[in-house]
Amino acid sequence: MSSMLMHRRRRDIFMLCWLTSHALCSTEAVKVVSEGCSPAERDALLLLKAGIRNSSALLSSWAAQADCCAWSGVVCRNRSGDVRVAELNLQNPNAEQTNEYDTALSGELLNPSLSSLTALRSLNLSYNDLGGAPIPAFVGSLRQLRVLDLRWCNFAGNLPPHLGNLTNLRYLDLKSNSFLQDRPRVDSSLDWLKALSSLTYLDMSDVDLSAAAYNWVSTINSLPALRQLKLFLCNLDVPPSLDLELNLTSLTTLDLSLNRFHSTFPNWLWNLTGLLSLQLGNSRLQGQLPPEIGNLINLVNLDLSLNSLHGPLPTSIWKLKNLANLDLSFNFLGDSLPTGIMNLSSLSTLNLANCSLTGPIPTELGNLTTLKYLYLDLNSLSGRVPGEIGKLLDLAQLDLSANSLRGNISEFHISNLTRLQCLFLFDNPL
Repeated sequence: MSSMLMHRRRRDIFMLCWLTSHALCSTEAVKVVSEGCSPAERDALLLLKAGIRNSSALLSSWAAQADCCAWSGVVCRNRSGDVRVAELNLQNPNAEQTNEYDTALSGELLNPSLSSLTALRSLNLSYNDLGGAPIPAFVGSLRQLRVLDLRWCNFAGNLPPHLGNLTNLRYLDLKSNSFLQDRPRVDSSLDWLKALSSLTYLDMSDVDLSAAAYNWVSTINSLPALRQLKLFLCNLDVPPSLDLELNLTSLTTLDLSLNRFHSTFPNWLWNLTGLLSLQLGNSRLQGQLPPEIGNLINLVNLDLSLNSLHGPLPTSIWKLKNLANLDLSFNFLGDSLPTGIMNLSSLSTLNLANCSLTGPIPTELGNLTTLKYLYLDLNSLSGRVPGEIGKLLDLAQLDLSANSLRGNISEFHISNLTRLQCLFLFDNPL
């Protein structure tokens, strides 16, 4: 699995923990308890266990005579003496490991018996195996849910519009792992999403949303509380302009990578001034980066890699003073290293690999003293490696390979780079 995907998954798990804690908050006093399990809810959970294969380790505490509030993955809450199952957290414990599928629960994980858990507020079955089955319609009856996490669960078929009944949802993650089966999809529109007006997090990456055509934007626009939107690899057509006023003023994260932008940057993007992260990698973008990119002054992460952009970069890019990670790799920027980037003093990662860059590496690069990862490989850079790179004391990875650089490696004070873990200089006449 690529480092990019591993990074995405670790980040998503962190965000689930943060958002779950907020989604389950209430002004009503609650108490997490470990006793007083309802017999009806215990029976419902035992029915769930009966339909699950490979359950011996994770569900070993689930027994007929035990209090279900003490079972692994079960959280109960006491509201005025009424003890109910409020959370069911059955995420694969090895989700971050190479052997995760060895410990995945499989079988009927979405058993209709779950509908008996009428106070359930959080359901997390991520990184398990639904065996390519569709998400059943009864899930829409779990109306108290604030959190529904079914990412990487090997589900397929049409997403049920009954999910629109979950009007209390704050967090919805349906990210697919479609390399295991046919991609899940929507059969017509995403209109059912409009009822989920409290959503703050939505991830439907790798779900085929092509049937939604351009209408998906107006649907998403009806979710004013949305903070994070991830629609990576969804077969989406991205409209170049909109005939509506954007209501996504809370949006901080937008990932539309690997979709169809039809060559131009949509002009409505520049109104999302609260964005902290914008990912549009491999999205068929062409032409120059518009100067309006300078409107997004809060950006911390910007990924425009694997497109057909050409230079020069607009001078407005220097306005992105908070930018920590910039990936413009595999574009056609041409000419010398963009000087505007040298003013981005908060950069931690700069990736300009395979950007058709020529000429010398500017000495001003040494001003980017917060850099940890610098990739300038697969270009046509020439001349000597400037000694100013020795000022980048936090560098952990430096890749200057496959250029036309000359000189002695000691000339750029590599001895100063005590935190350097990876250095690539091959295919240069050094």
